[in-house]
Amino acid sequence: MGLFDIFSNIKTPQATDLIPAEAFTGILLVAVAADGCLGPEESKSFMSTLYKMKLFQSYANDHVSRMIAKTAKIARTTNSDTLLNLAVQCLPEHLHETAFAVATDLILADGEASEAEEYILQKICNHLSISKDKVNKIIEVITIKNKG
Repeated sequence: MGLFDIFSNIKTPQATDLIPAEAFTGILLVAVAADGCLGPEESKSFMSTLYKMKLFQSYANDHVSRMIAKTAKIARTTNSDTLLNLAVQCLPEHLHETAFAVATDLILADGEASEAEEYILQKICNHLSISKDKVNKIIEVITIKNKG
């Protein structure tokens, strides 16, 4: 079973716009699905990360699950590039660096990034128009954080 098959019973969203929390979720989903699967630890980390953020604190757990399902459905019925493009368009600019930092943290949680994961991070970085200096700082801090 593939990552996006989990949500196969969800109807494809008719609206092309995502609310900021859904856009943020979509970017993170693209990041954690870079290698094509979402293992139990990645899934737990993904969910834990969302619930800790201010952006998601006003939403009930079932609402967050529906946001994830909606973004997963977009990726499954189109592709991850479409989801990334849509998510970046709908994500407020003040959340761009945050989205990149959290995506980087999720990818580097195990201490390393595969080629596919590095490629996705580069794509996310380019789509979000984050400066090279800021990217390097974020990666340095996340790498230090995940050493312990």
